[in-house]
Amino acid sequence: MIQPRSLRVIRLLCDNSLKTARRIWNAFTDLLAIGSLVLIPRTVLLAESPQPALKSIAFDIQLDTISSGFDKQSCWVHPRAGAIPGQTPIVVLTMQKAAIVGSDIFGPLNEMRTDNLGKSWTGPIEHASTLGLREEPDAITIAPSDFWPKWHAKSGKLLGIGHNVRYQNNKVMPIRRRETIFSIYDPDQRSWTHWEELAMPDVDKFYGAGAGCVQRLDLPDGDILLPIYFAPKGAKLTCVIVLRCGFDGQRLSVKEMGNELHLDTDRGLGEPSLTCFNDRYYVTMRNGCRPTGQTIRTLLSA
Repeated sequence: MIQPRSLRVIRLLCDNSLKTARRIWNAFTDLLAIGSLVLIPRTVLLAESPQPALKSIAFDIQLDTISSGFDKQSCWVHPRAGAIPGQTPIVVLTMQKAAIVGSDIFGPLNEMRTDNLGKSWTGPIEHASTLGLREEPDAITIAPSDFWPKWHAKSGKLLGIGHNVRYQNNKVMPIRRRETIFSIYDPDQRSWTHWEELAMPDVDKFYGAGAGCVQRLDLPDGDILLPIYFAPKGAKLTCVIVLRCGFDGQRLSVKEMGNELHLDTDRGLGEPSLTCFNDRYYVTMRNGCRPTGQTIRTLLSA
């Protein structure tokens, strides 16, 4: 479905060393002299064909604090906003708390909302009954996480997509299933539907599959190009694939799948995001290195 074209990609590891800084700067200035480059964090990519000139758009950036306070036990993470069109758009932001001790120990999803383009916000409102933690057998707790709300124009719904994480004894399970989850927002009731799992065609192949921290792309016919990352049962490295999904306003379902993208080192590839510009599709993917904790984000185009 989405086949990567030939690209020249330069990966730059930001390890704060002077040598690396010089290498980054030299590569950056060399590419600048040529032009037609696309920049994303920690990656510089030069497409083979010249890119059209971009029109200048006037905009302002204003920094507002919409929530504050630190209890030294948890912090807010994954804040992402989706806009519901209207004479004055409604903006709904979801976020959740993560425990300071441990890794990826998440609480229920919360909502912040503005009906006046950010002049004032209500919340945070915790949606524990619909976007909260659930109990499973063998003392396993499952939580939604890495959620991203976005307006789906064809259905007229604010659709949030993320994935889940499983805990045992308040720790992330080292070997665990993972699924993509979704939920739909009701702006009149200011509520979310109970999160549901996206059914996959091959349970063992997609044993650990999720759309966490993923930017999707909605097509004009209503279909959704949803990049996910996954690992088969027993595998250590994750790879990336793009799903073509249908959404009827209530259910999300898989219709087609693209080719798999692999990187056989460290943790593999994860947290993909997808966009389209001038009829070319671009996907970014994360590769987290161990034990340094460095992250490379790679960009491919189709």
